[in-house]
Amino acid sequence: MYKRQAIFAAVYVALLSGVCLLAYFIFGDPFGRIGKAGAYLWRCLCLVFAEDAKQIDPPTFQDGGDMGWMLGYASSFLYSLYAGFAFTFSAGGFAWALKEGLETMKTVFQIMVALPIAFLSLFLIKWLLFSGSDEEITADSRLVAAISKAWRKAKPVRSAIAGFLSWAKSSRLARLIFLCFAAWIFVASGLLSMALEAIGFYFAFCFSACGADPLKEIVSLFAQLLAIAMKLGWPFLSLLGAFLAWRLCRRSALNRLKRMQGANEEVADGLSVCTAITGAPGIGKTKMMTSIAVDLERSQREAAFSIIKKYASAFPWFDWPSLERWVEGEVGSRGLSNRAQIRAKLGAMWSDRADGGFFNYEPSRGEYFFDGARRISLGYAADCYAEAYFLYFPGLPLAVTNYSIRFTDTADGFGYFPLYPSASAYLDGGCRYSEAKESFSAIVDFDSRRIAKRIDESDVDAASGMDGQVEAYTEVDKERGNRNDYRGLKADGGANATNDGFNWSVKLTRHDFTIDGYPFTKILMDTQRPDSVNADLRETCEDSIFIYSKGPSENALPLFSYAKDLCALLVGAWESAYYRIRAARGPGRTCLTVCGNAISSAIRNWSLRMEKSYGYERVLFKHTVGAGTSFSGVSALEEYYFIRRKVESGLYATDCYRGLSDARKIESGKGYLDAPRYTSTSMSVAEMKRQHSYFIDKLVDQTEKSILERRQKAQEEGESDAKEENDEDLQD
Repeated sequence: MYKRQAIFAAVYVALLSGVCLLAYFIFGDPFGRIGKAGAYLWRCLCLVFAEDAKQIDPPTFQDGGDMGWMLGYASSFLYSLYAGFAFTFSAGGFAWALKEGLETMKTVFQIMVALPIAFLSLFLIKWLLFSGSDEEITADSRLVAAISKAWRKAKPVRSAIAGFLSWAKSSRLARLIFLCFAAWIFVASGLLSMALEAIGFYFAFCFSACGADPLKEIVSLFAQLLAIAMKLGWPFLSLLGAFLAWRLCRRSALNRLKRMQGANEEVADGLSVCTAITGAPGIGKTKMMTSIAVDLERSQREAAFSIIKKYASAFPWFDWPSLERWVEGEVGSRGLSNRAQIRAKLGAMWSDRADGGFFNYEPSRGEYFFDGARRISLGYAADCYAEAYFLYFPGLPLAVTNYSIRFTDTADGFGYFPLYPSASAYLDGGCRYSEAKESFSAIVDFDSRRIAKRIDESDVDAASGMDGQVEAYTEVDKERGNRNDYRGLKADGGANATNDGFNWSVKLTRHDFTIDGYPFTKILMDTQRPDSVNADLRETCEDSIFIYSKGPSENALPLFSYAKDLCALLVGAWESAYYRIRAARGPGRTCLTVCGNAISSAIRNWSLRMEKSYGYERVLFKHTVGAGTSFSGVSALEEYYFIRRKVESGLYATDCYRGLSDARKIESGKGYLDAPRYTSTSMSVAEMKRQHSYFIDKLVDQTEKSILERRQKAQEEGESDAKEENDEDLQD
């Protein structure tokens, strides 16, 4: 292991040494410039304390070296402009223009001759590629096979390179080596001398009596930057400019998305305890509820941390770390399982305390704190602190849901006290993938909310599953229903939606989950129509959100729409050609298809990553507060943002109930390929019957009944006619 790291370090040093040596040859000896800049800085510092001093010119103006070529270049450039302007209107100028025009026409003629040849060549290539083959080609071409073989044999080399890159990213030694060589690049390029000169100018200009000439300093620094740029060359400067432009666009996009995340957090924090979300199917009700639930979970953890900081400041001499260790020990040994037990045990310890008996605290340091409105005892503060820490330290999501929600950056802390990232931390990496430990919301037991009658009456601990959390219920109308669904249910029977006390529990939720006056409870539920839920539960929801519309996908990156259209054009053209080649020749790979697929895949994947990492959708919704059956409440139109990096990162599954459907089909011997098909556009009665439709079955029954009645009537009429004929025969 250490031998491998030593080899990696040696290779790293060798590579960076080569770069530094190249920088020395490009920029030359930097120490002379550093000496002049250091002398200038020293004279500027002396100038600060001098009684009568004169202005000091920067080193560039003192030796005239860099200024000479710069001023000479400017003079020749101005002279060239003047000479070119005068030559344009002379006789020679017109002759020169005629000659240039003829050369241009010659070039155009050459292009006109070459274009038909190029089009013919492309047509022949296209015909050869798309022409069909008598036999399906399944084998790769010889070149592709040779490249694949070489790629497999180079696996040890690829593994070594991957290991080296991983070591360079994660090793502290690699970072230290890189910093040392980066410092040398800073010195060799002349940036250090520029920094010394700028510092000297700052002292001379701000603290001396005579000051310094800022114009000369600006010109001097610009001349040195221009000299560095000319030595680097335009190819390197172009790449550097493109990289800096990309970083600027990326930073702008991330800042914009962080502002949207902040706006979403304001929406979430502005909600009351219980909120109902409604809207048309597929408009994003569950997506919005999940995004709000994730933000509220972090908000509740931050609220617990605020209580911890509040009372740690109120009683600074109390040994709060001992209380934290006590909570962790009791929870770890299963001595305490919920906040009620913590409150009871701490209350008993506080009541039975003696001198130094409450976590070795000396009463002389003060057992009470006045916050400006009330007098708080240390026992109350310790109870609030312990309950808040009980919710804060385990790192498990404070969420209970009837569908699974995935949380990241919540489990475990950092160091010796758990610290958690901000709500916008997922945006810090941009489009880069970052490993994060994941955990999931707790499974809801609806019996924990049924305080009157439970389905499982033997489970006396059902209510203990919630102890301060965010609750999210999707398709709540299917669970609770309305009065139309209650027909046939008996209030004095078993547990059902009319007698289980679910609504009472929601109304009393603040009493169950409050710490230091803050309710550690938020309830979210979504449904398509408000009337699908009983009126009592609707009025229990203090906030109502109705989603009006969801806008198209937008992107925070500037000008990304043009890049996306260009990528779609290139990828679409290649994929159209590729699948025509596949249809004509078979699955055998050629060098053209392998290279084309590699380039197309890179373009498509880049576009997709940019779209998912920096994309968002605007949601317009009506937020109603305090509505009831007899009053409309206060409504306002607001905006919410579906940040795709967040809502499409696997927070939840849109097909969360698929397991039930799969369970019905998993052992079946049939599939959609076995489904009966219509034989024509006119359905037969037998085909109609196969639908098992209420409507069709009713029509078929009525039709068969009508046919039967008609036949019976015809039979009766026939028998009647036969009887009359018999009577006539008898009379004759």
